[in-house]
Amino acid sequence: MRDVKVRNLMTQEVETLHRRQSITLADELMQRKHIRHLPIVDDHHRLVGLVSHRDLLAAHISSMTGLSAADRSELQLSVPVDRIMVHDVWSVRPQTPAHDAAQLLLDNRFGCAPVLDDARQVIGIITGADFLDHIIKHLQRHNSRLAVRELMRPDPVTLSVEQRLSEAEALMMSRHVRHLPVVDEGGALTGIVTHRDLLAARYSTLSQAPKFPADANVSDIMNVDVWTVSPDTLASKAAHQLRDHAFGCLPVTADGKLVGVVTESDFLALLVTSRDSKPLPPSGRSTPIHQYMQSPVRTVSPDDDVGRVQQILDGHNISSVAVVDENRKLAGVVSHTDLLRLSMPRLTARHRRGMRDLPRRQVRELMTAEVITVRLETSLADTAKNMLKHNVHRVFVTEGDRLLGVFSTTDAMIAVRNLRIETPAAAYMTSVLFAVTLSEPLSASIKLLDRAHISGLVVLDAGWPVGVFTKREALSSRHLPRDTPTEYAMSQAFICAPARTPMYRIAGQAAALGVRRVVIFQDGQPQGVLTGMDFARACMTDAPAEIAAT
Repeated sequence: MRDVKVRNLMTQEVETLHRRQSITLADELMQRKHIRHLPIVDDHHRLVGLVSHRDLLAAHISSMTGLSAADRSELQLSVPVDRIMVHDVWSVRPQTPAHDAAQLLLDNRFGCAPVLDDARQVIGIITGADFLDHIIKHLQRHNSRLAVRELMRPDPVTLSVEQRLSEAEALMMSRHVRHLPVVDEGGALTGIVTHRDLLAARYSTLSQAPKFPADANVSDIMNVDVWTVSPDTLASKAAHQLRDHAFGCLPVTADGKLVGVVTESDFLALLVTSRDSKPLPPSGRSTPIHQYMQSPVRTVSPDDDVGRVQQILDGHNISSVAVVDENRKLAGVVSHTDLLRLSMPRLTARHRRGMRDLPRRQVRELMTAEVITVRLETSLADTAKNMLKHNVHRVFVTEGDRLLGVFSTTDAMIAVRNLRIETPAAAYMTSVLFAVTLSEPLSASIKLLDRAHISGLVVLDAGWPVGVFTKREALSSRHLPRDTPTEYAMSQAFICAPARTPMYRIAGQAAALGVRRVVIFQDGQPQGVLTGMDFARACMTDAPAEIAAT
């Protein structure tokens, strides 16, 4: 795949919509053309946004309201697509190496990337399905006997039929998955719930209604006619099924029991890690930071309401958003820390009712104006040193007044993976382990986050880590009574690793699973935790003594 470019794989006949056309038209176009993504353009056919099938479903009036499809369509006819589209869209050029585009989709969990020419006009689109075509041809050309068991994710997260839809949605968000198999008490597969199913049942994001009907549960929306494969199924056959039927996931069963799942992302991971793939980005701590930065950057205006910040952070699973003025000049940054500081008096109060909405404020009232920036040519090591010096979890990449990208602790994980840093985790872990028990009330956990000036806690059950509670969970739990046990608000998005595990291996697992915390064990006991800042230290230097001196 070394010489394959995006232009060799992309779909050239791409459907687009103008930003003022309706979401009903977008829905009809997607159904008629059997597509899941629509680039949105301006009067000059330049890219201004993207609408996915999930965006449409989130904006639709719930299928569980009792209204007919015609009535729902009429109500939505006046809503333009620019009301729901994603504005900051990642794109590629036709000459971009296909390996780089695959890495982009995989690392950011994107379903597609528009392909633009020099005038930012849309000339194509590349999706996971386009890569599946390439993978299938590659496997068949080499007569590959690769089996699903070598690709699948074992022990997937599951649901039971009696669980509420709100529980299913919370589980998808905390585990960063889009498909949840439904199993019975014996572990047999009975159905599957997808992110699309939940969005179709959800009340519209355009309204102020609750998320789901109060009495709705998994059995009301799950798909019971599920295609499955066995662990011994050829990977090429599984890829065919994913592509031909536009599936996002195939459950893997053996002897009637669910043993794993295989997804489009697993095949992308196979592609970018194959031996004939060009490494991306190039290795070395002297590598310019533009090779690792994320671009474009999610932004808001100083005049925006902080509620929009919360939507962006949750919708894109990021911890901060840049603030730009009317001239697109970087003016500040707003993070989970800022939102939590705004909410702290009410979040920690021991009242019985929680807080559903953030206080109404403009972004300018709580943003941090002093933003740490670096230039495009700044090295990875110097960028990481800046993060540690100023104790920030992200730095912005600028050229003059132009905001070009952002490098965060999540990107530091990817850098550690690509650098293949073999130093054991024990050399970098933070040995002070801030922890709470499952039964600790939310008010106490939130206070500890604030007083200890940390971004997350490990949640223990009889001394064993079972979850994490970060500023993200603190904000997400604001609708709960403050005496609610932390167990009901914690995230399970963490991994455990022995102290001797090489850093690059942990970084690879954490990046692939979308987790930001790793609990480190030694002799069967938790000894410390690896956070994003610890991965930044590893990017700066691989000599722990030098780090301490710095």
